[in-house]
Amino acid sequence: MDTKVETGETGLFLVNYRVSNGMAGAPVLTLALTVSTPNRMVSGIAHVTQALQHPNVATAQVTGSYHEYSDVNGPNYVISLDGYAPVVVNNDARPILEAELVLVGGWESGTGSFSFRRAPQGPMTHITDAAVEMTSKA
Repeated sequence: MDTKVETGETGLFLVNYRVSNGMAGAPVLTLALTVSTPNRMVSGIAHVTQALQHPNVATAQVTGSYHEYSDVNGPNYVISLDGYAPVVVNNDARPILEAELVLVGGWESGTGSFSFRRAPQGPMTHITDAAVEMTSKA
């Protein structure tokens, strides 16, 4: 990734991720995010899909933040996101999606976990130890 992005000089960039544990039929989280480097904020759209059930399990508007730390791999980023349904049902303001991505050595890949609700008032489903892959950047 461009050094200007790494040092926060760019200000704003777009990035898409796919988060999956690789198991057949497991839920997959796709993220289309806008990253604002000056204030370390992240926002965008998230979709959870699953091949074995209804194709679109959940869609959420996500917001969150990230922080950076460095180690022998270089710059690492931890992104924390909360997602809310585009339409609020029964005044339920709880998140329908929560995600944490740990990107190692830059913005391209890492590991993550996410939890989501199939229904606004339903229980959370948790996915851990998932691979995070950048699918595109702008």
